[in-house]
Amino acid sequence: MTAAITIITDSLSRRRGGAEIYMGNLAAFLAQHGRNVRVLVRRPSPDFSAPGVTVESIRANGGGLPGEKDFSRAAQQHLRGHRGVALSTIAMPSITHYQPHMGLQRRGFFASRCSCDSMLARSLHGLGTQFNFKRRWLVQAQERLLARDSTTQVMVFSQLVRGQILEDHPVPAANITTVPLGVDLKRFQPDDKKIDRRPEQLQLLFTGHNFRLKGLHCLFAALQQAQKQGLKAELKIVGNGPRATFEKIAAQLGLAAQVHFLGLVDDDGVAALYRSSDALMHPTFSDHCSLVVLEALASGLPVITTRQNGAAEFIENEKQGFVISHPRDTDALANAMLQLQDRRRLATMSAAAAALRPHLDFNQHARQVLAWLT
Repeated sequence: MTAAITIITDSLSRRRGGAEIYMGNLAAFLAQHGRNVRVLVRRPSPDFSAPGVTVESIRANGGGLPGEKDFSRAAQQHLRGHRGVALSTIAMPSITHYQPHMGLQRRGFFASRCSCDSMLARSLHGLGTQFNFKRRWLVQAQERLLARDSTTQVMVFSQLVRGQILEDHPVPAANITTVPLGVDLKRFQPDDKKIDRRPEQLQLLFTGHNFRLKGLHCLFAALQQAQKQGLKAELKIVGNGPRATFEKIAAQLGLAAQVHFLGLVDDDGVAALYRSSDALMHPTFSDHCSLVVLEALASGLPVITTRQNGAAEFIENEKQGFVISHPRDTDALANAMLQLQDRRRLATMSAAAAALRPHLDFNQHARQVLAWLT
């Protein structure tokens, strides 16, 4: 009899972000390949369904630290007597396999602090982390799971995060498996005719919910700088971040006419935006392995991102896009956008991005995950 697989995660709602989309696709794949899959979620996921996948919503009492503890306890109770695989994206006891989608908690909180513009905001964020019991508990839970005597198997999606774990924790290196992410190649495809109908202005795309952590304010500063040097471009923004705050930033920089906030867009709409855009902008402060970067590359879209993004490992600098040292290096960001105005170079980069498609297949990734789990 095939062993059951239980997945523990925050949500499977495709409206919440790339991690949720990934877990939903993985659960469906495992079920399609004959596994009995049960998913325990903290938040209801009414927009997810897949044959062979049972979703159970665990109601946690309260928010903050009490809610985290309550969810962890409830999930562990559900695992009692479970003899199969227990895969979790949340660090907790009793699991057999762990995927830290947010990377290392301590480093993530530090990256969030660094994304703040002012010294005062960074100081307040640091104090908030120090005195935020929920954040401290999340860090400690992850550190216990990555201890020297841990038997939990860990999967990361980039060499970046693997190196960070080994640098920060005593977990045995043999417990860590690195498997690059993949995307739906049927949904994300290049538009071969796009080069014949490119508009005069460069069409740039940003997609993400955490605008500040993903470096949107840094992108605005670089866009203003590049426009002063002759860049003609429009920027479309997908995501449910704090729109009013960032509209104000754009207006202050004189970018109101060039920046367009689209809000939440469904999967097919995002795929269409990739096909109609010239480049994806993702100057993130921290990313385990950004799914939107892989979706863009699979769509034949050059990408501008940072070394803080595990997905940058797919990109050879100046071939499929540009990898800059840091999101606050607005000179490098501006220069990369200016270089994309060379239409012949842009076409060459687009072809190089599309050539990565065989390495970006979600089914290939999921088969490796299945082998790891079983």
